[in-house]
Amino acid sequence: MDTLIFNTLSGATIAVADLPVDANLTKRQGENICAKTLFEKILNQNVEIVHDENGKPFLKDNPLKISISHSKTEVAVIVDREKQVGIDIEAISQKILRLAERFLSKKELEEIPQSTENYTLAWATKETAFKIIGKKATDFRQSLEIQKIEKNDNFGIISLKFLNENKYFIFQYFILKNSVLVWGNE
Repeated sequence: MDTLIFNTLSGATIAVADLPVDANLTKRQGENICAKTLFEKILNQNVEIVHDENGKPFLKDNPLKISISHSKTEVAVIVDREKQVGIDIEAISQKILRLAERFLSKKELEEIPQSTENYTLAWATKETAFKIIGKKATDFRQSLEIQKIEKNDNFGIISLKFLNENKYFIFQYFILKNSVLVWGNE
């Protein structure tokens, strides 16, 4: 995949690219270089990514809100001028079916049709919400509840409720070649 850059309806900008393959770099170094490059393509300026005391990334000397995600083969970033944002990219894998009980409530397991795609979307949605909400949402089964997954071919909308504060979020997603990309804002 070449670099994919697009604007969301809420005004954020997203970029996705394949991880570079370089024998001289660790996977983490490749992820960091790729994320930096994607932000620089979006913003058309040099950036420095730093992390706060909780590990949340931000751009040094820049008020923009950002989020970063990476899978085994891809990196995704999102940037917004005003709102806290979250993004997650996850490879679609059979492994998710074995892990579902760790992050989906009994109600969600009953209501979400069992498939690798649906469960990967649910996981990525909860990861995205966690990036926005923070430590108040660490127990995905108890604090974050998928309300509905609306599909339209390879894209759609997922509604999620943050149970701790009775707050609702609407996230968007794309199904890419072998992964899901979920994003949203506060």
